[in-house]
Amino acid sequence: MIFNFLASTIILSFILFPLPTLTIGKTNAWNTENIVQEEEIEVDPIGFKIGNEQYEKYKKTTLPTIQYLSLDLNGNNINEEIVIKSHPGFPGDQNTEIYINSNSQPTLTEVGVFYALNVHKIDNEDNHITELQLQTGQSLNTLFYSYQDGKLKKIPVSTDNPSSWHGIVSRNIPEFRDIDNDGSVELLVYYNFLNDPIRAVEVYKYVGDSFNLIQKYEEEVSRRTFN
Repeated sequence: MIFNFLASTIILSFILFPLPTLTIGKTNAWNTENIVQEEEIEVDPIGFKIGNEQYEKYKKTTLPTIQYLSLDLNGNNINEEIVIKSHPGFPGDQNTEIYINSNSQPTLTEVGVFYALNVHKIDNEDNHITELQLQTGQSLNTLFYSYQDGKLKKIPVSTDNPSSWHGIVSRNIPEFRDIDNDGSVELLVYYNFLNDPIRAVEVYKYVGDSFNLIQKYEEEVSRRTFN
C-alpha cells in the first residue's frame, strides 16, 4: 500500500474564507485589475506522524464533518435540502458526499475536503450553475454542475483533462462577474501567490453547456498589501 514507507505527515485543515458572491460589473473593459483581490488559500497545518496501521484506525474511528444547506439549485424557487458529508484522510484520500432531498445514496461523491457550495444565475435565460469547492492539499478544486432530474450533472471546463474533469484548480478563489455588461456572467480564474505583484487571469464564458476559455492575460495586483 502507498503508506508502507516511512511515517508520513497528515495535514487536516478546516479553513473558513469569505464565500464568492454574484455581482454585476459596471465596465465594458476586460481589465479586472480593480476587482477586490481574492485571498490565496493558506493551510494552517495540524500535523502529526502516523503509520499505515494507525492511519487506517484513524479513518475508521473519525466521523465525517456534516453540514446542512437549503439551496435552490435550478432556479424554480423551490429549495433543495442538502446534506454534505466530508470524510477526513491524507490529501488525495479524502472525499465529500452530497445528498439531496433525503436520498439515502449520495447524489455526488468527489475527492477533497468540503469548502463551499454556491449557486449562480449566469444569464438571462435563467440558467443556474451549482459551484462546488473542495480543498485538495493547498489548492482549491472548483467544480461546476447543472441540477437536472434530481441529479447534479458535471459541466466541463475547456481546460479540463477530459478523462478526469478536474474543473478549476488554483490557490485562489474564482468568481463570477459580468465584466462586459452583456447580461451574462463570466467565470474569472486567478493564479498568483500571496505576495506576487502579478497574477494570471483566465476568462471563461458559458456556451453550449460548458465553460470555454475566451481570454487569458496577466495583470498587476494593485490592491495587494505587502508585509
